[in-house]
Amino acid sequence: MNIRIIQVILDVFDHYGENIRFEEERFEEALNDEAPDLLDECFWIIRGFQTGIYDSIIFD
Repeated sequence: MNIRIIQVILDVFDHYGENIRFEEERFEEALNDEAPDLLDECFWIIRGFQTGIYDSIIFD
């Protein structure tokens, strides 16, 4: 996994706000728009947010 995806996520949160993570389609579109070369990483990040795994890692 490319570590640059972390910066992309932070950039998306800065631009759209942290609550975008609750709007799956919009969040996925924003990630894909910001990092079209990291589509695999974006896919796994979205799946992680859907399962709730990142909520405990990032937001607690």
